[in-house]
Amino acid sequence: MYTPLVRPSFTLAWPPGSALRWAVGVAFLAACGARSQPLLEDPASEVTATGTGGAPAGTGAGAGASEASSSAGGAPPCDADFDGFERGACGGSDCDDTDPAIHPGAADFNVTQGPWVVTRVMEDIPEDPRGKTALAMDGVGAFHITYGGAGLRYATNRGGDWVSEIVDSAGFGPTSLAIDADGVAHVSYAVPAEGLRYAMGGSGMWDLETVDASAIGPSSLVLDLSGRPHLLYDTPTGASLATRSAEGWSTYFTVTGAVGASALAIDDQGRVHGAIALETGLFYFTGPGPDGAWTTQLVDPASLVGAVSIALAHTGAVHVAFSSYATSTLGLRHATNEGGPWTTDFVADAGVVWSASMAVGAAVPTRLQVAYEDSGIRYATGVAGTWSTATVQPSGAGPALVLAPDGSAHMAHSGFNFSVNTFVDYLTDRLVAPDGVDQNCDGVDGLDADEDGHASTETGGGDCDDDSVLIHPGAPDQPGDGVDQDCDGADGAG
Repeated sequence: MYTPLVRPSFTLAWPPGSALRWAVGVAFLAACGARSQPLLEDPASEVTATGTGGAPAGTGAGAGASEASSSAGGAPPCDADFDGFERGACGGSDCDDTDPAIHPGAADFNVTQGPWVVTRVMEDIPEDPRGKTALAMDGVGAFHITYGGAGLRYATNRGGDWVSEIVDSAGFGPTSLAIDADGVAHVSYAVPAEGLRYAMGGSGMWDLETVDASAIGPSSLVLDLSGRPHLLYDTPTGASLATRSAEGWSTYFTVTGAVGASALAIDDQGRVHGAIALETGLFYFTGPGPDGAWTTQLVDPASLVGAVSIALAHTGAVHVAFSSYATSTLGLRHATNEGGPWTTDFVADAGVVWSASMAVGAAVPTRLQVAYEDSGIRYATGVAGTWSTATVQPSGAGPALVLAPDGSAHMAHSGFNFSVNTFVDYLTDRLVAPDGVDQNCDGVDGLDADEDGHASTETGGGDCDDDSVLIHPGAPDQPGDGVDQDCDGADGAG
């Protein structure tokens, strides 16, 4: 089924202004968004990048903190964890001087992993029972979902309850989604026989434009810190990386010989990182560097790659989840340059993995998470090369995964049953419960804004009104005043 291709070549233009073209794509997409500083562009330069390269410059752990020095007489330093707060023996208020995450003023939220909670977001969608969802989180902690079956559909819980709408009735197929600093949604999606489109807006007000009239298939969209969108998508001869300016869309990097899915991310230095499924294996590129050059590498030439998802760790390392159809590498795999040279390992010895979505936690050691489709919705977690997998839903398709800053996982996927046709669900494993650690050193596990000795219900405690010292578990509850002072769910004692 697969025809060997000539060794790919890579061309960079700033910007060429030529017409873009996009190949018929397979229904795989794993988009991972990151925001960074704007890219450096030099319209006068044009180079060709060839060959292979190792890990991109600047990756790996940053410079470590200086070692603590002991005070006179061999006593431990007053701020051993370098969090800016001295320990009690030195007259300070740090209740744990061995952990920089514990000190006065630290966030004392109690969020742990719990059972997956499912919310139906969209339903009664005609046709397309195996669509790919896209999921993004905005700056206020709300979530946004797009789905491309029988029209481009968008939903958000920014106002509290989930609300959905049809953005473009002509949209169909995989979508990619990013949310800017103002909460505006940016979406790339396909329109049959009309190519690749881009939508920007929300709440019933959308601007729609065509990126490439000859394109059909999946794409990957991310925003830089300036809010400018960047798109990676297939063409009949390869893949194009394009950005939008006041003059419109222009291509600034191309890879010939690309087929199938692609994924895109941008780091904090403004460098683009892309992963592409080639018939010759998993291909990775990054750039531009300080000199304007791009690094390219065929990471895993042994695999026939399907689904692809890319994520960047806080250390600067790149992680890619991808499916392989080659007999020797069949299943869901993981590639990373965290140790320097690229290495690969098995995530799950699965069958045909139609789609995958990867996220990387901020904790140390790095905790990797992947949602993927394999006879239902599956969820894999990995630390230091050891992976565990679990079934989230026995049926479903096209999962998208996002990790919140508190470490909780959030997922969207589509599904199908005969009573509602296609539907889209949102899931989270976020459980608010005490974690047994007083991170902010106020003597209470959780946030206690009114200082009544009881943490708020929002942070795992029992205080149903953390703005009033008179309201908390065990407080006198005057019957008939319309106030539940003891937080037992009723007005009046007992």
